[in-house]
Amino acid sequence: MLGLRGPLALLIPAVLLGLLFLPGQGPEPAANPPPVHIDLRREKEAIQSLSDAIRCPTVGSETASNHISNPGPFQRLHETLETHYPALWRTLTVEKVSTYSLLFTWPGSDPSLRPVMLYSHQDVVPAPPTNWTHPPFSGAVEGGFVWGRGTLDTKGSLVAILEALEQLRGSGWRPLRTVLFVAGHDEEVGGGEGAGRVAALLAARHGALELLLDEGGFVLGDGLGAGAGALLPPLRVAVLGLAEKGTATWDLGVEGRGGHSSLAPPAGTTTTALTARLVAALDAQRLPSRLQSPTLDFLKALAPYAKARPLGLLLSHAGHPVLSPLLARLMSGSTVLNSMVQTVRGVVGVVTGGLAHNVLPTHGNVTVNFRTLQGDGEAEVAAYLDQVSRPLGKHVTRTQRPGTRAPSQVTPAHGPRFDLVRRAVLETLAAPRGAGDAEAEASPPLPLIVVPYLVSGATDSRHFQGLAAGRTFRFEPFALDNSDVPRIHGVDERIAIPTFLDGIRFYTRFIQLSAGEEGRAM
Repeated sequence: MLGLRGPLALLIPAVLLGLLFLPGQGPEPAANPPPVHIDLRREKEAIQSLSDAIRCPTVGSETASNHISNPGPFQRLHETLETHYPALWRTLTVEKVSTYSLLFTWPGSDPSLRPVMLYSHQDVVPAPPTNWTHPPFSGAVEGGFVWGRGTLDTKGSLVAILEALEQLRGSGWRPLRTVLFVAGHDEEVGGGEGAGRVAALLAARHGALELLLDEGGFVLGDGLGAGAGALLPPLRVAVLGLAEKGTATWDLGVEGRGGHSSLAPPAGTTTTALTARLVAALDAQRLPSRLQSPTLDFLKALAPYAKARPLGLLLSHAGHPVLSPLLARLMSGSTVLNSMVQTVRGVVGVVTGGLAHNVLPTHGNVTVNFRTLQGDGEAEVAAYLDQVSRPLGKHVTRTQRPGTRAPSQVTPAHGPRFDLVRRAVLETLAAPRGAGDAEAEASPPLPLIVVPYLVSGATDSRHFQGLAAGRTFRFEPFALDNSDVPRIHGVDERIAIPTFLDGIRFYTRFIQLSAGEEGRAM
């Protein structure tokens, strides 16, 4: 697992406990479904469509009306998509919500069934052109990749979903359950004008969704990182986001002794000293850790693949009241895994400065962002801040910023919906690419497993929790290795063309299963 070198020593007593108290031989891996070959009819057109979409620099604005300061690129993107998919515009209902978000509706033959919805977004974060191999909005097709801002987040999925819809429409397939596809326009700046308004419209129109698929996890082509090599065999891991954490931001005002810098106040009484003590306390003191779903399900899903039987037993019994706190402590010691077992906090701003070079400031401010775990809310965060600031007494005041968001409900890691998504992943992404590709079959990919996952960031799925709470999956079917992850919101964002095409296959199969006869019983 990622970043575990230091805390690995804690596994020794845990494994001993497993040997002493846990029964059985450890779980066996679940059988994978046979692969389903989906022959794509429009590979070249799909690649060109994505390239053209990347050429539209659809950057949103947090402060502009409707979150868009420059509408031209969004209008051009809409025209580009309609040019590439004229049949979808003719045969599906296509609506514009808040002018720029797109809502596609493909009516099902059984209106008594709740719709299934796929979600992506059109907007991207800014991309200064410095140090890019190809300009960020060039959409260059080079070296087996499509390059540019949005290829991974998330125009790649937007175009792949449209290709899947066109693939199914052109084949004569028709949905039993209504299929909705939403392409929001302001996810990167909160989603309130796009996804928020679409959610209100769908709530009035449909009441509830049967299943929602948004962004979140990926296929980790390198598995869980170098630290996992001692624990697990080489694997590819598809992480399905079953929940996402909440968020809250607080400003902590600090009042201290001011005056002329030549007249130093007593030690520890200046605003600067008090602010430093507060920042140090925030860094040193953590909120409690605990192991619960979906992280508990994440560990149990890894259990059948553990190299050592005691470790497999340990992971399969991760919810045991004796083992659970120990595993939570182990994970809280990892830079990567700690966010899965506790509410984490980060000091994102510190301001303290005098009016001149010789003036001691009388006021400072520390801004703290929290990513709250399921079960933690405003009361838990407030209690933590009380504990941290108590030694400073009246010198610290607190103000909560607008925009607090509670953690999402957890989608179960079992049952027909999870099984359906898992099946779509394994049927389309586990086998050698193309199923007739001699090179792929001669060098087959690593085994693929599917594990539940807690998304620590925010997605637009939060706006649809009133329609799909407990029925939301956060996953893009694109394989990334460790070198790809920093490209998201970073320099040289790109997507491998075979990975993009595999994504089309996944979305095609997902729609077939969820909106077809197989999904009737969800």
